[in-house]
Amino acid sequence: MKKKVYPVITAKPDCAKDAADDFLEKDEREFDVFFFDLPGTVNARGIFKSIMNMDYIFTPIIPDRMAMQSSMSFVTAIQDFMAANPNVPLRGIHVFWNRVKESAKFVPYPLPFFILLQLNLLTIIFLNKKCKGTKK
Repeated sequence: MKKKVYPVITAKPDCAKDAADDFLEKDEREFDVFFFDLPGTVNARGIFKSIMNMDYIFTPIIPDRMAMQSSMSFVTAIQDFMAANPNVPLRGIHVFWNRVKESAKFVPYPLPFFILLQLNLLTIIFLNKKCKGTKK
């Protein structure tokens, strides 16, 4: 089957929300969720505007100290902006662990994990599991 399961729309970050709105206006189907895959830096042109016009942000964090510090700086900056500007469309930011190796006890860095809990951030853990019958 060569039919796409879902439509993929490409746009530059500063035009992402407008492109999504145009698509939703023209398409007859109803969508419950619309995902945006944005560059990993807020320094790219238009990223901040796009982020503030989303409903929710889900951002990955990986068990690497430098990457976690960067992700946590991003998350706290967004939370601070939301608190100072309650009229923005953005309703929440959530983090999820990515690139985590399967183990019985998962807390790669206890302090950042504790900070995430203190910030009242939803944290989700995705384990890199392979299907049965595949080689590890």
